[in-house]
Amino acid sequence: MPDAVERLIGMVPPPTQPVDAGSAEQWPAVEARLGVTLPADYKRLVNVYGAGLFADWVRVFSPFSEPSWLASPDLIGSIAGGTEQWKAGPPALFPESGGLLPFAQDDNGNLFCWQTAGPPHEWTVINFESHFIEDYTCYLGCGTTAWLAGWFAGDITAGITGEWYPEDVEPTEHRFFTPDQT
Repeated sequence: MPDAVERLIGMVPPPTQPVDAGSAEQWPAVEARLGVTLPADYKRLVNVYGAGLFADWVRVFSPFSEPSWLASPDLIGSIAGGTEQWKAGPPALFPESGGLLPFAQDDNGNLFCWQTAGPPHEWTVINFESHFIEDYTCYLGCGTTAWLAGWFAGDITAGITGEWYPEDVEPTEHRFFTPDQT
């Protein structure tokens, strides 16, 4: 069985000239700046696709883009800014141990985060609705690329294709990636 990146490539062809894709040699500097090792599938995803939109809907952040939105204080702050609605208290935010680290966003402002507990290959993917209320979806045992591949294959439907997504977003029929303009 192919790994998640190969599965995604089989469904969504990557660009021949990815934009802001970085290289394997550049990741140690990114991880040193963040103070954390990032999931290997995410790093490979960025190196293969670069910056852009999946199905004109989901943007996976590339730390090689300017501005770099990965671990942006603005995005992390937007989670904290909406947490007054959390009855059980706000979630821990990165760089706190086990804190949430945004890695993608959709065109409705819904945010996708890793819960940075345990080894990076075990981080949980969490989808927060754009108002960051207690309603969120966890994808346990599903890495960044497995989550995207599952979305395009129709295996993952909760949250990402929930009621706040427009009817014209049909990833099982519209499988494409649009690189950012240089």
